[in-house]
Amino acid sequence: MTAKEMLLKLIKDEGSVKGSVINVERFINHKVSYLLYDKIANAFIEHFPTDSFDKILTVESSGIILASFIAAKSQKDFIFLKKKKPLTMNEYYSERSYSFTKQAETELFLSKTVVEKGEKLLFVDDFYANGSTSASAKKLIEKAGCEISGIGVIIDKSNNNDIFSILKLKDIKE
Repeated sequence: MTAKEMLLKLIKDEGSVKGSVINVERFINHKVSYLLYDKIANAFIEHFPTDSFDKILTVESSGIILASFIAAKSQKDFIFLKKKKPLTMNEYYSERSYSFTKQAETELFLSKTVVEKGEKLLFVDDFYANGSTSASAKKLIEKAGCEISGIGVIIDKSNNNDIFSILKLKDIKE
């Protein structure tokens, strides 16, 4: 069974879809299915060869699980953008972002000590709704003198063909 097939089955059996709201708390972002994430990470590594990126980038907190699995398979480090600036973060870049899931604006922080100029970062997240989070991540990476080598998500609600996804909203509704 592919990652897409398994994800569709789990959404049908254990999740729900109401319009563009997809409840995946029983296997993606509250309770985590190891087998599903393993398949998803394999699909990401197949799509994004490990020589195409230096590090993986995501946003806390839901993207951390995906980034962890991809990091383990690629043997690459990952960075997560923080939603609150810790006291220990002295030099940083920041950017505002709107969260569709939380229906609120947030500020994302990237410490200057965790990236090096010229690095290629693979941006991954659980969902892509309207692109606000990935656009903010891209701005942060540009401020740091790095580049986004690719964008991948588990579920793309926008049906955007420019990003890699395991599943698109239209696949769920079919």
